[in-house]
Amino acid sequence: MNTLQLLAFVRLYITYIFQVPVKYYLSTRPVQTKQMLRGLSLAVFSDFIECDSKPVRRNTGHHSKKRKSWFAVGRVTLSCIAVVSMFSLSAQTPRKDSGVDGLSQIEALNIGDKIPQSLWDTPLEVVNHPIGQKTIKLSEYRNKKLIILDFWATWCASCVESLGKIQHKLKYDQSKIAFIPVTFQSEAVVSKFQQGNNIAHQWQFPLVVGDKRLKQLFPHETISHFVWIDADGTIKAFTSSEYITDIQLQKGLSNDFAQVKMKIDRIAFDPKQPLLVSKLADLKARYTGFCELLAGVAPTSGMQNLDSLGLKRRYFVNTTLRTLCMDAMSDIQGIQLAKKKIVYEVIDRNRYFNKDQVNADVYNQQYGLCYEAVLPAETTKAAFRETLKNDLWQHFKIRLTIEERPIPVIALYGNSRKSHVSIGETIALKSLVDKLNVRDNDIPYLICPADLQNLPVPSNLKDCTSAKLLIERLAQSGVKADQREENLAVLVIKERRGA
Repeated sequence: MNTLQLLAFVRLYITYIFQVPVKYYLSTRPVQTKQMLRGLSLAVFSDFIECDSKPVRRNTGHHSKKRKSWFAVGRVTLSCIAVVSMFSLSAQTPRKDSGVDGLSQIEALNIGDKIPQSLWDTPLEVVNHPIGQKTIKLSEYRNKKLIILDFWATWCASCVESLGKIQHKLKYDQSKIAFIPVTFQSEAVVSKFQQGNNIAHQWQFPLVVGDKRLKQLFPHETISHFVWIDADGTIKAFTSSEYITDIQLQKGLSNDFAQVKMKIDRIAFDPKQPLLVSKLADLKARYTGFCELLAGVAPTSGMQNLDSLGLKRRYFVNTTLRTLCMDAMSDIQGIQLAKKKIVYEVIDRNRYFNKDQVNADVYNQQYGLCYEAVLPAETTKAAFRETLKNDLWQHFKIRLTIEERPIPVIALYGNSRKSHVSIGETIALKSLVDKLNVRDNDIPYLICPADLQNLPVPSNLKDCTSAKLLIERLAQSGVKADQREENLAVLVIKERRGA
């Protein structure tokens, strides 16, 4: 094959195999293409003239010219290969918005959008499926009039409570409405949680686990987060658990969301930015203050050093009065604060914590608040707490003290080397006590002696919500309990009358 035949073959090969990518490259990169082809054509043309116009002499005195001619042929061939490789790579490299590389961002869906067919057909890993399926597709639920995705996590107590409500208390028509709980947590974590939690153990719907894609399509900062999708695949609403009621479910079947306050999370919220002033750089002096709940923002708190300004910042975002009161009085030497070691001399306890156990989202909207204090850089943690304590008095007329008061307790005792537990998952008794002492329920403050702290007890005791049941279950593990009143150092929250 001579040079002209070789070039003709390469040209035909490029035209046949790479017609589409070549057209795409030419249409999207005209300037670069022209420059490249101009330089390449000059090189190829000069090599072609050199190798084809000069006859090769066959005597031994002209080896250098022969090698030079073949070098020119090689350069022509390599140039052609380069062109082929360029277009081949262009054809094989995915576009940034194609999603082929797995790294591109998936565009979020909004109210009024329809979910794409690819999402209907995407296999979703599940556990707890009624017939044992390992994956489901949303397309399996296209016969429903309403599909509700419920984003949750095992550590979210209100999420677990909400799912329990959906399972046992709501009277919705399951032939028309499908609830699909979704979590980013793994199959192992969720399965273990289900086995050890009395509420989750009774769930009968499949749980999507290890999720990444749905969170990208429906981004949110706080949970529970519900996505309402109608029979046509149109997104109708984003809500909190406040609207998971029989009344709203019935309205949802009729596409009636007129009274629903949509849940819109602030995805780009930065807790390092000031809450009470527009720019920290504008500050010339210290300041402190409170503000109302920030909708769509997850609760957080922290300390921030502002060295360039000679300042330090302490902040609480979407918290409760009780949390602020406990923080103001924490780290007092010899005193261990606990939610159940608080005496309230106030008009309404519900102002401090969710005493009535109403919907968490409803409670936070009514009582949630933020606090921020920006003070000189040398301010200590103790000084910040003293400032918070003074601010609680100035703004809410709340007086905080540590006093010895009689409170109801459950004192534990028994044989530290003997347990009747032989099956099931166990935890140390001290861990159980710590978990129960931070929960808001009717169980009094638990006191665990040092010699019993490592005693194994059933882990599901942490789900007990009444003192009577807990005492009965502990007795089965060889732990005795004495329910009484005892004088302990407690936090006293006292309001000035008329505050």
